[in-house]
Amino acid sequence: MSKYLVIPHLAARHINLVQGNVAVSPHSLTAMALFVHALGLKTGGIHAEAFAVVQHDAWLDADYLEGSKDGERQAGYAAWQRRGASLIGMKDYSSKAEGHPVLSLQPVITGNLEFSLVLRYGAEAPSADAVRRFLDTARFQGGTIDGVGRIRDFDSESSVLRYLRTGKWIVDRRDLLEASADPLRDLLAFCALRERETVEEDAYPVLWSSATVGYAFLTEPAFLAGARSSDAGPVPSGFAEAMTGLIGLYSVHDARITEIPFWESGFVQDDVFLVRGTTLITEKEEVEI
Repeated sequence: MSKYLVIPHLAARHINLVQGNVAVSPHSLTAMALFVHALGLKTGGIHAEAFAVVQHDAWLDADYLEGSKDGERQAGYAAWQRRGASLIGMKDYSSKAEGHPVLSLQPVITGNLEFSLVLRYGAEAPSADAVRRFLDTARFQGGTIDGVGRIRDFDSESSVLRYLRTGKWIVDRRDLLEASADPLRDLLAFCALRERETVEEDAYPVLWSSATVGYAFLTEPAFLAGARSSDAGPVPSGFAEAMTGLIGLYSVHDARITEIPFWESGFVQDDVFLVRGTTLITEKEEVEI
């Protein structure tokens, strides 16, 4: 019999939204999966079988800027373009002048995310106190965790569904791209939709977004000098490319969501790590793209 933990209203602040070469997005199922994995390591090695995410809010770290064009004043909403640097090896230096090395710079756009996590376990789940101790010092996606609600445990999926009354489920919609002749074009077309979806009665408009759903190694993992160590010591690391997928954000009251849309993660081959939804919405939908 499965057990369920709900970690409500996690407030993640100033997280990195640049996750790949396709889009800026607050949705990284890769980060979610690794966060849940870290939680398992820190709570006695009790790992969740799967996780689900309800988004409550998401916004950029940005400012309204005023400019002018052809003599007319106009307002714009601009993300904060921070800069960050990461040192892996000597190849990361853009300048190797003696005594004045310069690290190459990577652009960083940050934002904020408030979400609830639903964790599914087997016969045993960690205690709420153990989870809270982990959250007291945990970080998420390069940002901090500013707050969290009361952690609850449940014995059934139906109880969880009754408990969660606000927000939008993050649902895997890879099915809409799998048969596409141009997945990138269709991904961007879906993400550009603004309330143009035709929905049935008792349904709600879906918000579409890109999301990182894993990574593929570009180099063979190796022990690199200066790389971050785990609690157990050095671990091999390598360069990887983010894998991008399509998600739909469905209201928790949407009649099409009849069961919790869980996600599972793991290596599907030696060099590819994927996070995939176990619940897909497959009925025909009328969507203009």
